[in-house]
Amino acid sequence: MKTAGRPARDDGARRDWGPTHPTEAPAMDNIWLDVHAWQPLRGVLHRMTEIECDAPDPLPRDFDEWHGWAEACLLEVATRDGWQHGRYAYTIQERDATDHPVREIGKDIWDYEEPARESTG
Repeated sequence: MKTAGRPARDDGARRDWGPTHPTEAPAMDNIWLDVHAWQPLRGVLHRMTEIECDAPDPLPRDFDEWHGWAEACLLEVATRDGWQHGRYAYTIQERDATDHPVREIGKDIWDYEEPARESTG
């Protein structure tokens, strides 16, 4: 699959957008986020989880819309499951009926900051 490169944002992280034309849209009902967590002491990513998401309606038209949608999904799961704050890499994937990736829609880096805790005093 061809992907069009996107210029790096201020943090210098690499982000890719696909499909090659913004009007091409995933045909599946569900889209997956393949998530890897950054281990700063080792300097590597390790596979963390896969998240099955309902396809957004309407489908995002460009990288920024896909990024916003994916970040909202990640925040919901991270808050619900109590993830540690830190850096996560994710890939947005279209999958077939057997849950095997058939197309990579995009990938990005997400920095999760734990929400501020309310004082109990």
